[in-house]
Amino acid sequence: MRKYGRYALLALVLGFSALFIAGCGNSDDAKGKEESKAATEEKAKDALAGVKKDAAKAVEEAKNQAAEAVESAKKEAAGAAQALQDKANEAIASAKAAYVSALASKLDALSLQIDEMQAKLDALGDKAADESKKQLAALKEKRDAAAKQLVELKDSSGDAWQSLKAGMDAAADDLQKAYDDARAKIE
Repeated sequence: MRKYGRYALLALVLGFSALFIAGCGNSDDAKGKEESKAATEEKAKDALAGVKKDAAKAVEEAKNQAAEAVESAKKEAAGAAQALQDKANEAIASAKAAYVSALASKLDALSLQIDEMQAKLDALGDKAADESKKQLAALKEKRDAAAKQLVELKDSSGDAWQSLKAGMDAAADDLQKAYDDARAKIE
């Protein structure tokens, strides 16, 4: 048994040695795994920090591009608005000029007709009734008032002339009616 005892002891020592070596190996593997895990976590943290940094740069660039686009759009909108305002002002000025021209022509025609009426009354001499002369004098006053309003309208600004237009139309219509009434009575 001694033989077997030696072999048993030898087997026992070899077994413990194997376990010890395996345990040491496992310890080294565990230690290596922990070190590997720590290194992997560190790499992951570094990668995450890099991604965050890149994302922050991308966001900043996007903000700058957006700000530039907004400024560009503002400038374009301001230019377009100014162009529209200029066109509107031109249209108003054109409408005003056409209105003033038409009204001036109408007042000039009425003024000539009033002057003709005055010439007829003067030709009648004393035969002309005082009432006809009074009507003619009132007609001339309305003509002068309409002419004064026309000058005010010509001198008015682009927006103000619209408010003066209604009064001018009324004065021109009143002058035409007064002329028609006087003409009917005189003739």
